[in-house]
Amino acid sequence: MYVTPLDSPYVLPYVEHLELSKVITIPTPPPNLILNPQLAGGVNGNPPTPPTSYTSVFNLLETLFESIGGGYFQMRINQSAASGRQLFQYNTKGNNPTLVVGNRHKISWEVFSPNSSTFCAATQGVVDTDIVQINNTPNIGGWTTVFCVFRPTTAAWTCNFRIGVGPTTNQIQTLLVKNPKLIDLGIQ
Repeated sequence: MYVTPLDSPYVLPYVEHLELSKVITIPTPPPNLILNPQLAGGVNGNPPTPPTSYTSVFNLLETLFESIGGGYFQMRINQSAASGRQLFQYNTKGNNPTLVVGNRHKISWEVFSPNSSTFCAATQGVVDTDIVQINNTPNIGGWTTVFCVFRPTTAAWTCNFRIGVGPTTNQIQTLLVKNPKLIDLGIQ
């Protein structure tokens, strides 16, 4: 069958009058409020030195900080898949003391685990903070965004977030972590 150019699905129909008075507005994404979205400042080791704006918790597994370009890094936690715990804690109120009380906020990381879907993110020290939604388990063999939506309820709020292997007990898991974000979702 012969396909003429007009029958081709790749040819747009002729437009005689193009209306230029309509403007398409593409919304600007909200700013990333997390300190050190590059995960810079970490030092390879067992125990590792955490990236700037994080503290290291448990320190039982080797962590490597790998450049992914543009000054950004990913954390490779427990490449040998040993049993243990290695968490990096983001002290939310200490790092972001001006988060708006009453607004919802979403903190997230992209994670990859080749061998376990055991949860890899947890809260710590939750006071005067509603946890609205949480997705803390990776998909095996694919990048997943783990996140928590939270809402500070009073000026005295605190809520820290831990990302890594073994949030509650020793685990046998290899985990790659990159692209942390903290977004103010406003009042919803």
